[in-house]
Amino acid sequence: MSTEPQPDKEERFRALQAHPDFEALLNFDPTAQGELRPAELGCGLAWGATILVLALAVSLAGSMFFPPLAVVPPVLLFVGAAALVQRVLRSGRKAPLEATAALLGTIRVQLSGDGPAARTSHLARLDFPDGTSRELEVDDEIAEGLVEGQVGVAYLRGRRVVAFRAVEL
Repeated sequence: MSTEPQPDKEERFRALQAHPDFEALLNFDPTAQGELRPAELGCGLAWGATILVLALAVSLAGSMFFPPLAVVPPVLLFVGAAALVQRVLRSGRKAPLEATAALLGTIRVQLSGDGPAARTSHLARLDFPDGTSRELEVDDEIAEGLVEGQVGVAYLRGRRVVAFRAVEL
């Protein structure tokens, strides 16, 4: 462990903003891989149409042999269509992605609920260059890689940290 004094927050933020990769990190979108792109949507709709035709064929054939089974494929199609519509609508309502310089403060785990409904969430306090500090929920996929005191670029979506890229100063 080093006995050298730690630079204060302002110095660390100045060093981060002077880092050669800082501008590229601010313009990077770590969530772009997970978005529903138009090509994927078109492919999904093509598969959906194929499944619809097959389901209708099974429904017609089923109605000839056992009439109550004819109801099952249309119900399943309705549920699948509702799920697809919900995903598309949710993707359009997402808060914009904000990339900002941040210093990781305390990181804690919060347990809510009881029994099978229990939910674990990770919370991190982030300090920002303007002197403000906020406690935000952290996506579980990145929570384990975070270390208190790291400085870097935090990618925020609403009240969540969806990614954090630490920068060595």
